[in-house]
Amino acid sequence: MVNVDGEDTFTGLNNIKRALALGQGGEQFRAPKYWAPFLLNSI
Repeated sequence: MVNVDGEDTFTGLNNIKRALALGQGGEQFRAPKYWAPFLLNSI
């Protein structure tokens, strides 16, 4: 995984999860089936 601005992997994945849940990746990705796996992995 390529980290931006020196952030660690946990922070990067957490930011992705939050962006998907807020619909920032497009409205179709706001559905829990896209971001819920991050919760199962404790991210």
